[in-house]
Amino acid sequence: MMNLKELKELIEAMNRSAITHFEMEQEGLKLSLRKDTALQINGAQATAMTMSALSPAAAAANAPIAVAAVPIAAPPTAPANLPAATAMLAAAPAAVTPAVVTPAPAVEEGITVIKSPMVGVFYEAPQPGAPPFVKIGDQISEGQVLCIIEAMKLMNEVQAEIEGTIVDILIKNEEMAEFGQPLFKVKIK
Repeated sequence: MMNLKELKELIEAMNRSAITHFEMEQEGLKLSLRKDTALQINGAQATAMTMSALSPAAAAANAPIAVAAVPIAAPPTAPANLPAATAMLAAAPAAVTPAVVTPAPAVEEGITVIKSPMVGVFYEAPQPGAPPFVKIGDQISEGQVLCIIEAMKLMNEVQAEIEGTIVDILIKNEEMAEFGQPLFKVKIK
């Protein structure tokens, strides 16, 4: 069975490579790593990686983990004790940083798009029949709850990181939201 150190080394090797998808099955553990490149971190283009692992014991706790990677100058070499499949991944440089989802600039000047930080079901209100968190034309402030994304039976609030006015809601209530999918257009104050 893979230990935490080996898993961390595998993730780091994947971040250093140009490979976007990696699957491995070992002793009843199935590991799938996938990189997406549509994430903006503090204005810099970055790579997001999701990881899921399934085993009989971990099937109930199968949760994606987001990891962001930002390129660095010199490519590190893979440690000699890594499995052969992991060593092949060490090709392109990267450094692991916490994933931070910030509104990405939109095409229209003064308009920002707020994107989904995860995959899940979009809910516009705290409960069925309740008024929505926000409507088109509403003024929003930093920290205000805009919607809920349900992922694996957990309700995750999406909060505004900017102040402005809701110009458009780009998803319907109870629709599936993908990671990085635009949810709201906001005119910045």
